[in-house]
Order: sequence, then structure tokens, then C-alpha cells
Amino acid sequence: DRSFGLVETKPTFIKNMNIIGLACAIGQVFFIAVGWWVGRFIAQFLVGIGPWMGFSLLTLLSVYLVFDAFKNRGKSALLYRALGFKLIMFLVFATSFDVLSVGLTLGLLQASIGTLMVVLCILTYLSVYVGGYAGFKIGGKIGVYKGQLFGAVLLFLLGLSLLLQNI
Repeated sequence: DRSFGLVETKPTFIKNMNIIGLACAIGQVFFIAVGWWVGRFIAQFLVGIGPWMGFSLLTLLSVYLVFDAFKNRGKSALLYRALGFKLIMFLVFATSFDVLSVGLTLGLLQASIGTLMVVLCILTYLSVYVGGYAGFKIGGKIGVYKGQLFGAVLLFLLGLSLLLQNI
């Protein structure tokens, strides 16, 4: 597993944020495209469960991060691995279900999504990079343990926001 945590050196951080940003951007574009394609067939069903799926996955990720933070409490920051590749892929899927619902709705409406996909890709990459940079700075000031707990709370709140906006 590769490390993508809050405790990276600056060159490693930049490389890893590029990987995470691209993974999330591609995930968002993939899910909106799949949603749009499937939208003609099952839009009403998935629009209703998409927010619940996203909330559930983000809550599971938050719980994992909390347990991992307690498990690795007191370990050297150089040996600590906050996020691995599998966890990043889980995060991509968890944060993309809302976009799947949007894609389904757009597919039902027979809307064009080409420009939307490009804009979504760019904005996702930039927001992941800015959020990662903020986490990098905060993690350096408050430490890995508190930083990971802070990240877990933010992910849970993101999932809760996703759910509340769509029910």
C-alpha cells in the first residue's frame, strides 16, 4: 500500500495530491457518465438511494479513520500511513454516489453532459488539492492523530450533508 497521509514531505505531498486529485476527478466524471447512461432506465430508483449510499460509505470511512487513528496513536509520523490506495478508491466511490444521482437525472432529461464533465473534473481536482493542502498544513500543526480524527469528522459531516440535502 502506498501512503497518502497528512504527514508527507512537500515533494511527496505534491505527487500524492496529484494522484488523489486525479483519482477523485476521474471517479466523478466516471460516475456522472455512468449515471447519465443508465438514467433512461432506472433514474427514479437510484436517485432515492444514492444519498444514502454515499452517507453510509462516508460514515464507514470515518469510523475506519477513527479506529486507525487510535490503533496508530503514538507511532512515528515517518512510519505512519494514514491513507492507502484501497482507501483512496473507497473514498472516490463514497464521494461519487451523489454525482451518480445527478447523472441519472440528467440522463432521464436527455441533457448534454460534455461541458459539465470537463468542469466537474477540473473543480474536483482543484478542491481535492486545496483540501489536501489544508490537511497537510493542519496535520503538521496539530499532529497526525488529531489530524486524522479531524479528517474523520469532516468526512462524516460531508456524508451527513449529502444525505440531508437529498432527503
